[in-house]
Amino acid sequence: MIGWQRTFVAFTVIAAVFVTGCSPRVFCSIETRVFPDYTCTRITRMEAHPNPDYPGQRPRLSDFFQFPQAELYDTYAAQQDKALFAGAFSSFENIPPDLVRITPGTQARPGNVMSFRVMDMALFVLADFDETITDIVANQEDGENALIEFLRLLVPEAMAVLNAKYGQRYDLSRLESWLNTDLPQKLRRIYSGAWAIHSAKRSGVTSPGEDFEFYMFLRAEAQREGLELAEPGHPDMQRENVRRLKEYALRLAQRLCPPRQGGPGVSSGMFAEGALDELLASLQQAITARHGSINNFVGKIAALLPRAFGAYLTSSFMPVYMLPDVAYQYRLKLPGAVIQTNGVRELNGDLVWNFTDRDLAFTGQSLWARSIFVRDPAVLSLGLKGFPASLGDVDRVFGLCLTPQGAPRENLLKALRDSVNARTLAPLEAVASNAQAADSQAAKGMLDLFRRHRTDQTAKQQQQSEEEPATAPPQTGISPSGGTNREQPPLPR
Repeated sequence: MIGWQRTFVAFTVIAAVFVTGCSPRVFCSIETRVFPDYTCTRITRMEAHPNPDYPGQRPRLSDFFQFPQAELYDTYAAQQDKALFAGAFSSFENIPPDLVRITPGTQARPGNVMSFRVMDMALFVLADFDETITDIVANQEDGENALIEFLRLLVPEAMAVLNAKYGQRYDLSRLESWLNTDLPQKLRRIYSGAWAIHSAKRSGVTSPGEDFEFYMFLRAEAQREGLELAEPGHPDMQRENVRRLKEYALRLAQRLCPPRQGGPGVSSGMFAEGALDELLASLQQAITARHGSINNFVGKIAALLPRAFGAYLTSSFMPVYMLPDVAYQYRLKLPGAVIQTNGVRELNGDLVWNFTDRDLAFTGQSLWARSIFVRDPAVLSLGLKGFPASLGDVDRVFGLCLTPQGAPRENLLKALRDSVNARTLAPLEAVASNAQAADSQAAKGMLDLFRRHRTDQTAKQQQQSEEEPATAPPQTGISPSGGTNREQPPLPR
């Protein structure tokens, strides 16, 4: 989310009262390597960098994450026998600790899950990798409700300070009514719009067009309130929108806070930097007096923010925690040839996913890939040259080798291995012909697939043979015996 949008949302929910600094930028690199023997290693690196707007920062990871005092973590080595079918990390207790620690607020709920399974199907080996990084927003309705609950906690604190400071000079009843009635409705509309726009992009990483869509949505919402935000493409859009927001805040305060007994109205001086600093200090003092400390108050609302914005978008919407902006790079290396993935394939064969905390907002992120290693000798021994010829063949064999419950059909796989060793389909045909066998239908389906492949290959070879032109060998000036042709074209005069 770009800067002015953060300012807009933060201003709207009065969260700026807690801002005492600016969050750093964090880069998280997660590299997973799956080796030919299907052992798996992962290394996670975290780097903290100063925010460009505050180059004097000296950020430390330990200030923002529950990490030991190190920046390199060799987190796990999964053995093959633990990575079959169910996945090595199928339960929340077994999630690698780095995945828990880089997602603030998710420790109490099952969230990130990585599964990795290997299927040995005699003719080829299939490896599936699937990692889901889930945010903890349960659904749109619960997120909206959590946002309103947060507002309900914040408004009384703010009104107590405003009444103590300005209650004698201004009638603040309209402002209190607006904060308790109108503002929640406006926030629900903004939340609903952000949810819809981002969810529409759920098929992949956030597209550049999403920023534009959300900007135009907020611009329309602002127009409903009498605030005209800058046109897209304005040369200094962020600064211009901040200026217009300040003007709007002044007009809103003048409308909602009429002076008592004909006194002077709200002036721009009350929004000057020094006056705001004084107001913020008063608010912090009031919160400290009531709750013991700012941290105690933040602890009360800590559970609401992830519910509303997710563990990842919390830092983008709400500067109250001053959480860092996080960019992630997942890098994966699988053995064999990658045949399906939603990542980006690099020239060296690595799969890469790049995204930010914003991309994970509301709906999380899914990373998946499938690789295949074809055993050519086994394929050729059964006369199945070129098998599998398509992703459909892979999916068909994969489906036939599993029961409806997802367990491997051991008898069918044993028959297929026996067929490879004997260089004949007889063992597989025996299973198919036994009507009482549990895997009979699956064996028949596999034999039908093999027959269709052979038929298709034969037809393709015949077509290629028929299409080859019966042309004479080219005249190269060299005779078949290796000497020069006797008849040479006449030389030009």
